[in-house]
Amino acid sequence: MKRLVRLLSFAAGIAALIWAMRDRFISLALPREPQPPAFRHPEDHPQVPHRPHQEHRRSPMEAAPDPDDLQLINGIGPVYSSKLADMGITTFSGLAAASAAEVAGKLGAAEGRVVDWIHQAKARS
Repeated sequence: MKRLVRLLSFAAGIAALIWAMRDRFISLALPREPQPPAFRHPEDHPQVPHRPHQEHRRSPMEAAPDPDDLQLINGIGPVYSSKLADMGITTFSGLAAASAAEVAGKLGAAEGRVVDWIHQAKARS
């Protein structure tokens, strides 16, 4: 009987040791992260700068349209107006052409509110 108790105690001790070190055993079995790609030196692969064709260049006169006062739209105040300007939307036609979901996501505004702004911008453009 004593022998059986000793054997069970030994087995329980081994099981407790394995359980306590399970994280170490699992981390050994997991694959390691792959090596990062080798660094490519810019001189090895020179890049030619992209130059747009002559017909695609904008003249300084047509660089950007004059910005509209977006605060004339109900619901757009100075904060939303500046956030829209940061997104590149400064005209009524730019707001009318924008996607409601995209604008709402970037501004953190309700999509229904942005849809209303777009309808008002279409009426003004």
